[in-house]
Amino acid sequence: MNFTLVVPNGTTNHGNPHLLCTPPKWYDVALFYFANYFAHAATVVSYPGQGTLETALAVVKALLLPGTGVFPAAETTLRHPALIRGDALAQANRARALCMVVKSRPRRLCFVNNPRRGIAALRPNNFQLERLDAKHRWWECKSAEGRVSMGSTIHGEFKLPRGYDLNYVPLTASLEFAKPGEVLVDPGTTTESMTGPMFLDYSPRLESTYNFPKLFVSLAQATWACVTLYRARGDQIERYGYAAFGLTVAPYACMSIINIVANLLAPDYPSIFLVRTPSMDEAEAKGGYCSGELHVKINPESAVMHDEYTYSAAESGILGVLLSLTPLAIIGGLSHFRNQKSTSIQRGFTMSWVVFGIFTAVNSASVYSSVDYDWSGQRLLGNGRFSSLGYAYKSSLVLRNIYFMAVWGVASIGGMVVVGKMIAEYGICTWI
Repeated sequence: MNFTLVVPNGTTNHGNPHLLCTPPKWYDVALFYFANYFAHAATVVSYPGQGTLETALAVVKALLLPGTGVFPAAETTLRHPALIRGDALAQANRARALCMVVKSRPRRLCFVNNPRRGIAALRPNNFQLERLDAKHRWWECKSAEGRVSMGSTIHGEFKLPRGYDLNYVPLTASLEFAKPGEVLVDPGTTTESMTGPMFLDYSPRLESTYNFPKLFVSLAQATWACVTLYRARGDQIERYGYAAFGLTVAPYACMSIINIVANLLAPDYPSIFLVRTPSMDEAEAKGGYCSGELHVKINPESAVMHDEYTYSAAESGILGVLLSLTPLAIIGGLSHFRNQKSTSIQRGFTMSWVVFGIFTAVNSASVYSSVDYDWSGQRLLGNGRFSSLGYAYKSSLVLRNIYFMAVWGVASIGGMVVVGKMIAEYGICTWI
């Protein structure tokens, strides 16, 4: 039995009787962009207390350079806080949802080169490395990589005097909620600001949720991307080689899969919780104040940082680069890196798009760490008001991200334009 189908002008099968390709409409190209690029970027893993501005910038960067969306997922996977059961404080700390007040002037920056042998600290006067013992009070040393971002949402309200800053609680800190009526005083500490008792109900609830909508979206996008990659086989690769527009989805598919794993391994914390430490008491004695913080027991055992492996941003970046190499392997495996009939412009933009996305997995982290700011005396959280320095931080962050995307995102924008032209040339195809 024969059927007669009326097809638009320009319809072709590219020599395959089982393929039907019709000229695309503008919304066909837009749908391809949205389903294969835009929606993937929205699944990027967010940090606890991450602000709206930083989230928006992360999504835009992941859209242009998918490697930047791999870095937070890699760091979250390394920390895997969801695997810690029965200890809400330890889980929140592993997720980087706990912070503390630290002295910022004079700065005592600690660079953990080898946690098993000791800590190299930078002297503020002559910038000479000094080897310190690996055992020290966890609230006394400010990590160079542990500074809390100015755009983060902090639970409660506080204002810090000059000379104090916010830092994440080290992973090596042993934390335990204070029981009712228990005096939180370290017997080995003689600081006058710690002589008063502090009380709190035992084991308060730390608000956290699993972002199942984002998880389901990531799963759906990863599935759709795999379908797009599958459909890229055959005539599309034979026509365009490794520059085939269907293969440009590979980095976004890998990003969604990695984000699925990261979202399963980490609950979402809408805010970062302050932990009361002797440094916070000292800050309050100098005119600062804090409310809504967590009270923990501080004793000689828990006050000492023991040798324990910690994950630095560099290690997360290395893992991010290794994971970002996966799309390159997929493209090579499907196309064998053959040119076929693709032009040099098509190959140049599509491969630059992929390669730049790989190496920006590390460079993107430096955009946030390079923004200089000081918490002390500048910002009051909890009531929605920001100081002039808070706005200066936002402006600096936006400008640095614009510069970052302008330098590295040119290939991505050019690649999207080339993909649109290839779709217009190749058509929207259906297997029949």
